[in-house]
Amino acid sequence: METFEQKVATPLYLQIAKHIEDRIIKGELKNGSRLNTTQDLAKHYRVTPVTIQKSLEQLVKRDLLERVPRRGTFVKSTKTANTIGIAFGYNPFRTQNAYYVKLLDLFRDMGEAEGINLKIYFNIHENTDKSRVVFDIKDDIAAGKLKGLIAINRSPELSNWLNSQNDIFWMSTPSMDYTETTRLGIDYLLKRGYRNIKFVSMFSKELLYDNHIKAASEEEKGCIEAFGGRMPEGTVVRWGQSEADGYNEAKKMFSNPESRPDAIFINHDVITKGAILALMELGLKIPTDVALLSHCNQGCDILCPVPLTTISFNPGVTVKMCCDAIKENLNELVPRRFEFKQKLHGVIIPGKSCGE
Repeated sequence: METFEQKVATPLYLQIAKHIEDRIIKGELKNGSRLNTTQDLAKHYRVTPVTIQKSLEQLVKRDLLERVPRRGTFVKSTKTANTIGIAFGYNPFRTQNAYYVKLLDLFRDMGEAEGINLKIYFNIHENTDKSRVVFDIKDDIAAGKLKGLIAINRSPELSNWLNSQNDIFWMSTPSMDYTETTRLGIDYLLKRGYRNIKFVSMFSKELLYDNHIKAASEEEKGCIEAFGGRMPEGTVVRWGQSEADGYNEAKKMFSNPESRPDAIFINHDVITKGAILALMELGLKIPTDVALLSHCNQGCDILCPVPLTTISFNPGVTVKMCCDAIKENLNELVPRRFEFKQKLHGVIIPGKSCGE
């Protein structure tokens, strides 16, 4: 049996449970095999039988062990040993952004490739039971069925709970570099000769979270840097986050020929869809009447009369960063929030919507 070394900081019964769990994950204890008796385990670990009982109870809760009366304790499965939750604040199949379904598919594929078991959480009926995801996650944490959690497209309910809990290792997906992205887009339009430029923020008028306020400030910083520190007043606008917002606000902005910008950078693919419809209804041609640059993640399609120029982000990079972080921390997933030091970087994909 593998050598066991005690640590001072963690309760002894949890250390023993972790040691047995590691042996199950490594395949040293095969599925269906019977453990030594409680007395034998107590002698091996040099603890009391009561401590061993507490350790085994932890693993029974996690479905790693099964106790059969008069027969003993058996290894049940390794299925939940490496289970990571993927929690969506909103139903990924009901949002207007296909990016989240793409993320879900990639997480599933990479989880299978890396040997990480995934459990997906999202509300099917969001309007009637907004806290269902939180309830389900809390139940599984209490039962010891999760080792960690990745939160995507967080809702207020999910965010409030995550920020207040101390029960599990969790992370949000890495954020994009908002300053770099905005500077990249505005600089691209300036180099193509456009001067009357509008930038539509990724964030709506209601900045719900502290990180939204920070990210919106980073967007504005990127604009200022692109303009050499002298950004024209009113360059940055906030429309919302739906196709309807894009349609209604673009209709207002482009209806007056005298105040119409010659180029617009919309840092949100869903808003862009509504804006394109508004431009078509107004009879405006892209890029003859207005140049259009859009944020657009790989895997998302935006219908446009001409090939659209975009700043694109690869969702595969996001998933790989999350999986790498989980693998690096899998053996020491102490309850805490994991923060990515690296941000996501987009690239310009030229089309014809900016006069290329």
